[in-house]
Amino acid sequence: MTVQFGRCGGFLLLWLILVEGLYAEDLDTVLIRHVGARGGLEAIQAISTLATDGVIDSLGTTTPFRVRRTRPGSIRIEMDFDEGTMIQAYDGENAWLVDSLSGESKAKLMEDGPAASLIMQSAFDGVLIQHEELGAQVELAGREQIRGEDMWRLEVHFDTGNQQTIFLGAMDHLVRHKRISRKQGKKTFEVTTTFEDYRPVKGVQMAHRVVSQTVINQWFDATSRSSDRRPLVITTYNRIEAGVEIDPLIFSMPSTQSEIKH
Repeated sequence: MTVQFGRCGGFLLLWLILVEGLYAEDLDTVLIRHVGARGGLEAIQAISTLATDGVIDSLGTTTPFRVRRTRPGSIRIEMDFDEGTMIQAYDGENAWLVDSLSGESKAKLMEDGPAASLIMQSAFDGVLIQHEELGAQVELAGREQIRGEDMWRLEVHFDTGNQQTIFLGAMDHLVRHKRISRKQGKKTFEVTTTFEDYRPVKGVQMAHRVVSQTVINQWFDATSRSSDRRPLVITTYNRIEAGVEIDPLIFSMPSTQSEIKH
């Protein structure tokens, strides 16, 4: 009887050690496992271009879009509305847009807030790999349950004062949820995003469905505010292709309407 209790006690002790080890991971270990879960640093950095096509659904309206990206950090987004096509682009120096919805046919530089958001999207390998060059600090803030699933919680603080909270699946170490907070005057924009339907693209796991919701908080003083919760936005990626040939000129800000490339 004593022998059996000893064996059970040994198995229990081993189980407790393994569980404690899961909860005692440090930031470097979590980030290494995250990179490995995505496909490994070599596979991630082997991708130099990405072409993405899909649709955005919100309030019953479907908007087709196209995204083109090249390393190290150029990005161009086109969205097709009934009134025309909106273009946002960043060439590594200038963030610009063509807003045909407002009757504008010429390219113009983006305002600071939207420009910062687009530049952040241009980070080719993501903030968890490029945090140092993006001027960000990453902190492991423990574990948390979201919808019954254990998550690692990472807090990302930027020099600009903006911040992100990124949740990695405790088992698969892929990004499952993200909360982004950005200040603009007396307003705070909070975007909550869920990443779903991961599939491999050139050996790298990429989400093919993203669900987002924005809450805009208007602060009147230190304790008083109003909140505007925007409708859900569902982004479905019908095509994500890596290694495609992309004309680098599409990222440059055109000086005339005739120079705008489609």
